[in-house]
Amino acid sequence: MGVPVVSVWVADADTETLRVRAFSDEAMGAAYPLRSTNFGQGAMGWVARAREALSVPDMLGDSRVLAESWWLEHGLRSFLGVPIQLQDQLLGVLSLCGRAPFTFGADEKELLESFVAQAAVAIRNAGLYAQTAQRLDRRGPFSAWQRS
Repeated sequence: MGVPVVSVWVADADTETLRVRAFSDEAMGAAYPLRSTNFGQGAMGWVARAREALSVPDMLGDSRVLAESWWLEHGLRSFLGVPIQLQDQLLGVLSLCGRAPFTFGADEKELLESFVAQAAVAIRNAGLYAQTAQRLDRRGPFSAWQRS
């Protein structure tokens, strides 16, 4: 799709925060100064709060820009944020950053929607796995044998 950098931010509904989980470009991701943001803060936080996509052709002229120096350093200007939702639950935000405004055709939009749906399932499954592992850790490795 010709996007220089894509990032995935996972939502914590209890604390109303987004935490970065992945950047498509590791060097650009390592240089991004924020690891978390609050719902309502910046463009990604706006997407989390509103639970709707946001396209900003020129982030440098937008009041929701965070880490402006990062955008300038990497020659990025445009932003597209898409909420990652499953059954009306916000799981995260997919962020695309580009050098020019995004203009996607029908095929690119379908690909993006498919990726967001797959990301929702992956985030949910990772959360379920983490919960199960935490419960097993609390009970200890032999708890199932002790009940027999």
